[in-house]
Amino acid sequence: MLKIIVCFIAGMGAGLGTGFAGMSAAAVISPMLITFLGMPAYQAVGIALASDVLASAASAYTYGKNKNLDIRNGLIMTFLLG
Repeated sequence: MLKIIVCFIAGMGAGLGTGFAGMSAAAVISPMLITFLGMPAYQAVGIALASDVLASAASAYTYGKNKNLDIRNGLIMTFLLG
């Protein structure tokens, strides 16, 4: 039961943090998994980063579905700044 509660609170914190402040979910999920569940650090960071990837993919899909993506300027920025 503790595991479910900790995961729920970590998910809520990550959702609020990424939604309101644009921060990475790793800043919330990793410390909670390490501290309260005794999970190894690399595993906790991997889970948190996977959460970031899935959230970004869902956002990109939603923006694409609503035709709110500017692929041309995005590619230009990628090649100029990357």
